[in-house]
Amino acid sequence: EMVYGLVRGMRFWDYQSAQQAWTWLTPVFQQVLSNVTLETQSDWDLCFSGASNKGDLNRLRPMLELLVTSENLVSQGAFKESSYLLFVTKCLSSNWRTRDLFTRTYNILRPHWDHPYNNVRHQIANTLSTLLSMDIQLRGTQKQVDWNIGSGFPTKKMFLDEVIPMLNLLHHNPEFSREETPVSGMVTPASGLQTPVSVSGTATPAEQSSSPNTSSEDISMATEVDDQETKRSNRILETASLWIIHQIRNFSSTISIEMFRLLPYLCQFIGTEKDQDVSQSCLQALCYLSICILPDTAIQSLLDMVRRIAQSSSYKTKMSVLEFIQVSVFTNFLKIVVNNSYKEQVQSIIISLLQDENLTVRTKAGKILGGLLHSGFIDNTQTGELLTSLRSLIRPKMKRKGRKFQKPEPKEQLDNAKDKSIAHHAGIIGLCAFVEAFPYDVPEFVPPVLMELSTHLNDPQPIPSTIKKCLQEFKRTHQDNWQEHKTKFTEDQLLVMTDLLVSQNYYA
Repeated sequence: EMVYGLVRGMRFWDYQSAQQAWTWLTPVFQQVLSNVTLETQSDWDLCFSGASNKGDLNRLRPMLELLVTSENLVSQGAFKESSYLLFVTKCLSSNWRTRDLFTRTYNILRPHWDHPYNNVRHQIANTLSTLLSMDIQLRGTQKQVDWNIGSGFPTKKMFLDEVIPMLNLLHHNPEFSREETPVSGMVTPASGLQTPVSVSGTATPAEQSSSPNTSSEDISMATEVDDQETKRSNRILETASLWIIHQIRNFSSTISIEMFRLLPYLCQFIGTEKDQDVSQSCLQALCYLSICILPDTAIQSLLDMVRRIAQSSSYKTKMSVLEFIQVSVFTNFLKIVVNNSYKEQVQSIIISLLQDENLTVRTKAGKILGGLLHSGFIDNTQTGELLTSLRSLIRPKMKRKGRKFQKPEPKEQLDNAKDKSIAHHAGIIGLCAFVEAFPYDVPEFVPPVLMELSTHLNDPQPIPSTIKKCLQEFKRTHQDNWQEHKTKFTEDQLLVMTDLLVSQNYYA
């Protein structure tokens, strides 16, 4: 408190008196800060944040120069490094005119995105959010070009261009090239190792030709290098995800479309048993990104990235991107629903994942489709077309011979039987979504859908279980007002519904 009051009062002194005070105060700062403890960290945090708030930068220059040095920020123990980063963050967040200190701090932290200590990585991400906070794009009028309010400051694009080549995709995705997103097991040039390593840990054919006498020690060394690169990539990803959290939480400016470049890496770590810290950080980053109100220029970039991620071979990645697009669409519902192009793209993504080979992904896509129908995202004009496309997946295609239509021959049915069964189940899930989307009403298209579902109860699993769950949900949500709802059905349809919904009496 004494130092805080002294620094705040120096703004009323003349220049020579202030310089003499800083000559005495700088060594004191250096000695005291080297002995900061957990109990005194909050006190010094209050001292630096209060002393630098709304102060003259020319008079505070010695204090800022003392803090922003490589020896203090990254050359001490974990606690001291995190303490210095905390103090620097508090000082820089209140002084946007120190552009050279922003740049210097960013350059000091650049080699330490993969810092081995967890608490230091958290503080680096917090500091990084402050350093990149001035990167705000302002849209001009028709006669003016867009310009950045923080010209000369570190930018988000600069950070992501440096970080993304250091990250690895754990699962194959044809939408991302090897240069853009190196797969796991490939040593990046940034690590300083120029020898590529294969995924299995053995030497590449080029290495085998150059060194025919490869021993088991070389293979084990290559495996260790691979493990080290994987851990390094995971730590960098954790830092980037923590940066997204702090950037969205601490600053009110809209998010940049550059952040969407991290989505493929964030989605792949959700639900993994290894690296729980990284998984939780990625999950929080996805949550923060999904609830952001996007500017008009960012929606198309988001949809393009989601479409690319949906091509991944990992079902966990697809589940994560489904959760993300569900929350993001309903957060920006009004901006998306008024644009037919956006609506068609969202519907196309959901329908494509509805035919995924994984049952869990298909079920989740069906739930989201039901939510889109319930909210009116898919209007009445598109409902008929969607029902027709879903029914085409269920009904077998007939071939015409003269004036008659015949079913395909058994040999033709055996071809791509797995793909046909997946498409068949996708159509069933889609029709069930139409039934579950209206829990308090029975639109005119629901009775024919229920009749069609009843004809597939004897199909191979998991189709019957999906239909039974849908019928149970329909009975649960409509039984209170069934006297009103049953007027929407014909007599023949009511007989079928009675057989489906009413269990048989044992003594009948």
